[in-house]
Amino acid sequence: MDAVELMNVGVNYLREHIIPEARVHYSITNTGGFSPNVVQAEAEVLYLIRAPKSLRSKAFMSEL
Repeated sequence: MDAVELMNVGVNYLREHIIPEARVHYSITNTGGFSPNVVQAEAEVLYLIRAPKSLRSKAFMSEL
């Protein structure tokens, strides 16, 4: 789960380097468990990237 949070922070900083019209959305789809105060061994995150032209979306996705 820590890695997913670090990835999300990195993506938020990467937003400064994309075109203003592009949008990045993410959702944590698997938190690895239900226990509070435990850093789970695994987690999953899903990213959705939108831009006016699909080539720009693909270029940004390659940076992720």
